[in-house]
Amino acid sequence: MQHQCDIVSVGGAVTGSVLALALSSATQHQINIAIVEKAVPNYAEQGGFDARSIALSYGSLQKLKAITPLDQGNLNDLIDSIATPIEQIHVSDQTHFGKTRIKASELKLTKLGMVVELAKLGEKLAKMIAAQPNIHIFCPDTVEQLERDSHECRITLASQQQLKAQLLVAADGIQSHIAQQCGVETVLLKDYQQSAIVANVELVEAHHN
Repeated sequence: MQHQCDIVSVGGAVTGSVLALALSSATQHQINIAIVEKAVPNYAEQGGFDARSIALSYGSLQKLKAITPLDQGNLNDLIDSIATPIEQIHVSDQTHFGKTRIKASELKLTKLGMVVELAKLGEKLAKMIAAQPNIHIFCPDTVEQLERDSHECRITLASQQQLKAQLLVAADGIQSHIAQQCGVETVLLKDYQQSAIVANVELVEAHHN
């Protein structure tokens, strides 16, 4: 089966989902958008989607407020319902000189940003996208073949469905296979010879935002 789209996003996690909703909102929901996602997310077990949390700045929240999916309010309100506000920020490095403290109240703001669990955000975005008649999801599915010229991209999926679009978005991660096929390379600029541990922790005392 062949589908004619305006935009195809390969990757349907938070980046691909928010971009699809933003493009749909900016064009008054008049363009057809396809999202190709390789795995069905498991929101009940966070590891099946993404167990991390992210911090969104005040400026990012203002941009999300402008994204208004059809009959769904805006993304800022959606995040507000599942996130925790950041009211103060403390930046310091133990045994080193200097520190910075910022309070929302000093800037006459209610918050400096929000912290949100990606699994909760992903589940909300999925429900929002499902309600958009101009956004279609192909999941689970992957790109098997990609052809492109100056006029359009022709994509054959593993399911043998074919998509045609004027714009192809590579939202399939930092090691993007789509970007590589299009000649876009990822270059490691500097190796710091360090490793990082990402963990979810439960606090004994209140964090006071």
